[in-house]
Amino acid sequence: MKKLQRFFAVIITLLSLFIAMTIIYRSGYFTECYELIGSLFNTAQDIAYSYSGNYENLDGSGSLIEDSEVESLNDSKIDGSDYTFDTLYYPYYGMLSTSEKEVYAQVYANAIAYEDSFVPVSQVSVEDVIDIMEAVYSDHPELFYLSTKYGYLYTSADNCVQITLKYNDLINDISSSTASFENVANQIINAASELSSDYEKEKYVHDAIAKICNYNENSSLSQSAYSTLVNGSSVCAGYSRAFQYIMTKLNIPTYFVTGTATGNHAWNMVKLDDGYYNVDLTWDDQDEGIIYNYFNLSDADFSSTHTRTNLAVNLPECNGLAYSNLEEISDEENISNTQKNTNIEPEIPESLVTKENTTTETIPEKEGESTDTPNKSSSHENAPVSGIPNNAIRDNKQIEAPNTQNAGNNKMQIPVSPSRP
Repeated sequence: MKKLQRFFAVIITLLSLFIAMTIIYRSGYFTECYELIGSLFNTAQDIAYSYSGNYENLDGSGSLIEDSEVESLNDSKIDGSDYTFDTLYYPYYGMLSTSEKEVYAQVYANAIAYEDSFVPVSQVSVEDVIDIMEAVYSDHPELFYLSTKYGYLYTSADNCVQITLKYNDLINDISSSTASFENVANQIINAASELSSDYEKEKYVHDAIAKICNYNENSSLSQSAYSTLVNGSSVCAGYSRAFQYIMTKLNIPTYFVTGTATGNHAWNMVKLDDGYYNVDLTWDDQDEGIIYNYFNLSDADFSSTHTRTNLAVNLPECNGLAYSNLEEISDEENISNTQKNTNIEPEIPESLVTKENTTTETIPEKEGESTDTPNKSSSHENAPVSGIPNNAIRDNKQIEAPNTQNAGNNKMQIPVSPSRP
């Protein structure tokens, strides 16, 4: 599929150039035609690579209200003051001001209580709210039941006076959805926990997710980790949030990164003992099998294809070296012998391997090669807090992280031969 997509990309580009050159030859309007060539070429590239841009930015919708209306606004009365967040695991929280952090905690507390609307505990502007929401969504993949849409009300002084969270369909049976989500995640966590080093755990999770999920730009709930782990069908946002969720449960700092890479895109950043690394699991999951072209790369190796945007530009530099290129072999050998480079032996249970032959995201090659209103079923007190690593969230309620050594009864295993169709 990847080769076929690249073929059509080349054909579209060449056809556009041919049309443009014909117009120049017949018209003599060279300046106008030069501009047309650029326009056609850019259009061709947009068509050829449109499938790469499947990360959706958050969609906040705001409405201006009169000051006299503020007193009558709905408020859940949940202020989030019980929560603080360790910035080693939640870096976007650390990028915010004090007042923004207070509202961040309030958003999180209302989300795990499945509440709709609340009045911010601190004065924040509309621009502040945009950053706060991006920070919460980027730090917390366990909130898979949140929609990428949200609302807010503001006054003429640009003060945000109400925030409204929106939920996807999973909220209608949140207990069942959470159980399904954690069942799959815990099988991967259990098996990875038995490995000795963070690097081995990272590679195991990388491979396991690739084996149970297909890239599919038409997948439902594609911006959530749920789509990857439960539905087995997602795009870059789903892959990256699933990887972030499981790695965080393993107490390995892993961040969700957004930016551009032939379109809007999402990937991850992982902290190992000698520094940070970039990981693009989506681009490593190809129809033919798992590759490692975008596994544990420094910014220097990554910057030619990936550019951070929004709050992600404030994340640490990736300059780790010790764990780069340990899996680097040729694509053909890599694809046909994916498991030869790993000491992970057992197989993935058949119940988890639901992959179908769907579209794989086309990626540029290595340098030197060619590119190509919810139904609430739980109260705040009983709301599950998933994906919290040990000591990652400290609060007065003393919510504890799940024991990753006993996350589930069944060990997840990776097969000796790839199980992909």
